[in-house]
Amino acid sequence: MAGEKSSKYPEEGPRESEEDASESPSRHARYCSEELSGLQRVARRMTLSLPPKKIVSIALDEVIRATSADVSVLYLQRGEDIHLMGLRPENTETSPIGTALKRVGECLCGLAAQRGEPFYSYDIHADPQCTLQDCKEAGVRSFVSLPLVGVRRKVGVLGLASFRKRDFSEQAALLETLACQVAVALQNALLHEELQTRATELERSLTKTIQSQKALTESEERCRTVIEDLPALVCRFLPDGTLTFVNKDYCTYFNKPIQDLIGNDFFQFVPEAERQFVRNHFMSLSKEKPTVTYEHHVITPDGSTRWQQWTDRAIFDEHDHVMEYQSLGRDITIRKKEEEERKQLETHLQEAQRMEAIANLAGGIAHEFNNALAVLYGNIGLLQLNYADHERITKYCGSMQMSAQRMADLTNQLLAYARGGRYQPTDISLNEFVLGTLPLIEYSIDPEITIETDLSKEAFMVNADSTQLQMVLSAVLTNAAEAIDGEGWIWISTRNEEVTDDQAVTFPELTPGHYVCLTVRDEGKGMDEITRERLFEPFFTTKLRGRGLGMAAVYGIVKNHGGEIFIDSQIDKGTEVRIFLPAVEPERKKEKQRPAELVRGTGTILVIDDEEMIVRMTRTILEELGYRVLGARSGKEGVSVARDFDGEIDLAILDFGLPDMSGLRAYRLIKEPRPNLKVIVCSGYAMGEPIQEILDAGAEDFIQKPFSIATLSAKLKEFLQKET
Repeated sequence: MAGEKSSKYPEEGPRESEEDASESPSRHARYCSEELSGLQRVARRMTLSLPPKKIVSIALDEVIRATSADVSVLYLQRGEDIHLMGLRPENTETSPIGTALKRVGECLCGLAAQRGEPFYSYDIHADPQCTLQDCKEAGVRSFVSLPLVGVRRKVGVLGLASFRKRDFSEQAALLETLACQVAVALQNALLHEELQTRATELERSLTKTIQSQKALTESEERCRTVIEDLPALVCRFLPDGTLTFVNKDYCTYFNKPIQDLIGNDFFQFVPEAERQFVRNHFMSLSKEKPTVTYEHHVITPDGSTRWQQWTDRAIFDEHDHVMEYQSLGRDITIRKKEEEERKQLETHLQEAQRMEAIANLAGGIAHEFNNALAVLYGNIGLLQLNYADHERITKYCGSMQMSAQRMADLTNQLLAYARGGRYQPTDISLNEFVLGTLPLIEYSIDPEITIETDLSKEAFMVNADSTQLQMVLSAVLTNAAEAIDGEGWIWISTRNEEVTDDQAVTFPELTPGHYVCLTVRDEGKGMDEITRERLFEPFFTTKLRGRGLGMAAVYGIVKNHGGEIFIDSQIDKGTEVRIFLPAVEPERKKEKQRPAELVRGTGTILVIDDEEMIVRMTRTILEELGYRVLGARSGKEGVSVARDFDGEIDLAILDFGLPDMSGLRAYRLIKEPRPNLKVIVCSGYAMGEPIQEILDAGAEDFIQKPFSIATLSAKLKEFLQKET
């Protein structure tokens, strides 16, 4: 070290410095002057703003120039390593000296870096501190390593080598001063380079930030444009409901300018009854479940109530606290109406299926009842036939026949109900129809309501299906009764009405002609204009649950009869329903039916019926009338008789409802062996499409059970005794 120079060198005889000590003072002065000049030159060059590599290059050149060393080398210290920065001169002889990487504490350079003080070696071959062989093999004899220490920082190590023995410590002051100059200059250059690097990185970062900010701004603008043009309602609001953003569609939907919405309450359009429901949905959001979709009503500025669907998303801060909610909504009013209509359709479909099932049940019951009545009718007829002179028996039979006819009328009503929309119009008196129908309806009317009739004796006949009209009157009377709270009155009247060409303006829906007007008037609550306009819409009802025949069906029945219905109503003043039905020509009188006379005959008749009692009863009646009878209890048996009987069969009475085959198939099979066979179809069911198919296939006629002996004898006369 500087203070221990003599101790570092082994005793090897006289040194060059001892020889130089005897030199003249003038030479020493010149030598000092050169050192000073060299220091000044290095200082001047080191003050230039140069990059680190250039500083290293200048330092190495100037050090050799100032010290006349053979080799100069400079290492930069980085942590526990020192890295080669430069070597002078650079050739094959000196390259082993400048090892690219050394560890701190390793060899003379590593020791200088570790301890921060210079190390002088007069002969590295004899110096135990010089541990690397590279310098020795390159021919180096003397070496000095100078630490480059800047301001509070070790910068690196400067090394000088000589191929001959030389005492570098004699120039310690010069060398250490040079090392300080190089250290400061190199530190400044490194700092400058680092600052430039950081400035460049900062500039790049700033440029990138500016570009990112620009891209973000452009992205936000694109996003805002998308949101503004999005065909949906978009808004953002604080946890307390204060709106912070709304898009154009939101403003348009609620018919409000943006300045009237921002800063105001999100809940202003939500009905009071649903606000907590809506609040509960977005208050339930969390980091784990940040979104929710739900539906609720809104009240628009024009006062209308509509349906909306909203999807809310919670926006959280770094502490997982909700900052804002973002909502995307759309109007679903049409969809909700369609869903409601679909539910109504499903309900009415179920109702129709239920009614169809009930109708089938009613038809089945009526059929079985008519079969039983057929036996009763037939036996009453036989009693009347065989005991015509017995007054008491005739009287009792008359009473039984009237009761049986009443039961037959009731079953006909069940069959008409089961028949649905298929009409069987006949000429009827509306007066008789009203008087006969009221007892069937009055049981369902509140007893506090009084029904009064005013039926014109001059009222014409009408051609109508009495069962269908019965449904119409029942529906109108039920609606009238339900419009009355507590006690009240309902008036029913009939009147002839003539619509002339001049009156066509008053009744544009009616063609000129004669009509009978059935009027039902009540003193109930009445209807407003909106209800009147919708009254004939399918499925429309003001009741909590629709029941009975709707007014749309009433309208359809009246129109199918060629009529028209008019309704006048005012709130709290009651309702008047007027039903116009075409009158039968006034000159057409209802002919009085004369009692049918029993007609006897001859011939063979095949009776095909699955009811044994009916077969026996029909056989007895036909034999009383003079006919020969063949009986069959099934379709197959009837076909066998028709095929195998060895004789003429004049007519077959075929029951429609056979258990083993359809009536149409049985008809075709019995006609195959006997193409000229006349067939009368009978059934406990009413005339309908299946029976009409048999008639269309060629059957002569249809007779419905129960039937009287007189009716049967008349049919037989018609088809067996008419001229061919």
